[in-house]
Amino acid sequence: MVSVSSASEISKRAKAFFQKIFPPDYFNNSTNNGNFMDASKLDVIKQFLRTEYDSIPEKERIGKGRLYITKIIGKTLYNFIKINCFNLSSKEKPNPEFIEAVKKSITIMAENPDTLRIAIQLAANLALESFEDIIDQIQLWGTHENWEIREDTCHLIISGLKKSKNMTLNLLKQWAKAENENIRRLVAESLRPRAEIKWLRDPDENDVVLEILTSLNHDSSIYVRKSVGNNLKDLTKYMPEKILNLIEDWLNNKEKLDAKGQQNLVWTIYHALRWLKAKKPEYHEKIKKLVGENYLLYYDEKKNRRALPPQQ
Repeated sequence: MVSVSSASEISKRAKAFFQKIFPPDYFNNSTNNGNFMDASKLDVIKQFLRTEYDSIPEKERIGKGRLYITKIIGKTLYNFIKINCFNLSSKEKPNPEFIEAVKKSITIMAENPDTLRIAIQLAANLALESFEDIIDQIQLWGTHENWEIREDTCHLIISGLKKSKNMTLNLLKQWAKAENENIRRLVAESLRPRAEIKWLRDPDENDVVLEILTSLNHDSSIYVRKSVGNNLKDLTKYMPEKILNLIEDWLNNKEKLDAKGQQNLVWTIYHALRWLKAKKPEYHEKIKKLVGENYLLYYDEKKNRRALPPQQ
């Protein structure tokens, strides 16, 4: 028996829902002024969202929350507009009229906090086919006051990394220098080595990623540095030697930084080495040569509260 919370079942219900509220001739109706979406539809969409969330069994809520649901519904809506309203196949290149209809839908849905997360997922799907059309939205949502919206915005960049790799990486290099810490943090977080983008985990293909993370390794914001450290921590699972060599290079060049920058750099390095410390004792000696004899004590500070990071 297929679970009510499976992606296929949610998508099936979402498709039936959109077919009900958007009749076949809806988009061509002149009273819609060329808009696929309008404000009158938002209330019924919000109710559908609540119903779908309420249908998830309590024991599955952690893994299948609002992000899970909005990703499925956003993708279903995108394909519905493309196939049912513009008679385009799922693999067919979008035309300007379709792109404009999706962008208008995103704008309208983004104005309501209850449908904003669907708008983000709609934009993430558009990014797979026309990344340049959602760049402004990334910068807008990437600085949103709600941290969950900033987290969801990563999905737009992930779409770009999948289908528009070079364009996306060039933008991330620029955004790594942004004044707003939320944008800088978005850069580091979007480059986490996810399974869905295999080259992010490939030591022969991720040099540009490490270049970008290096530019953020002593960032003034702990919010940014924590993301950089988490990213490198994940990478140590796939390329420990390469990351340790990177850290060694950072330390060899730390004199180029002022005192605060050096302190921030060391913080990032400690944050990056957590997994190797916990899971790979064969690397402890090499790590201690890089960061000092107090390394293990520092990470066991709950047992030894007097232990401090070694002075670099």
